[in-house]
Amino acid sequence: MWSFACICFKLATGDVLFDPQSGGNYERDEDHFALMMELLGVMSRKIALGGCYSRDYFNRYGELRHIRQLRFWPLNKVFTEKYDFSKQDANDLADFLVPLLNFVPEKRLRAAQCLSHPWLSYVSRILESSVSTHQNQPKDQELQLKEARRTRERSYGDCNGKHNY
Repeated sequence: MWSFACICFKLATGDVLFDPQSGGNYERDEDHFALMMELLGVMSRKIALGGCYSRDYFNRYGELRHIRQLRFWPLNKVFTEKYDFSKQDANDLADFLVPLLNFVPEKRLRAAQCLSHPWLSYVSRILESSVSTHQNQPKDQELQLKEARRTRERSYGDCNGKHNY
């Protein structure tokens, strides 16, 4: 579900959700943890110290070893301040994504829960409206497209290797 949230973010913004960099005294992976916590809040000590390589990035208190100062920026604010989403759209999308990004995997929304989320229902209605609008194009527009294709084929040849130069 975490990956699904990251893909949704990418589709909504065109950017990756987390783009970690290495710094002078910290590794890229530690920056990745810092970016996650700046967006989602500080992870619990139990989660921070629960991985095989946790000691490489966290001290015994569950704090990052080298990155000491975090600049918290909640997801809804990221949407409004960086991507110019309306406040309503930002809050709705963040309300959908943040539960998918819970540090505790068992507490993340399940796929079935996502399907009944209001934001996904809203997006589904928009897509259905867009598809039906596209399918109901006037017949004369379809005829114009067919005529343009015929003209192009006469001018440039068909796809069977016969050219009319």
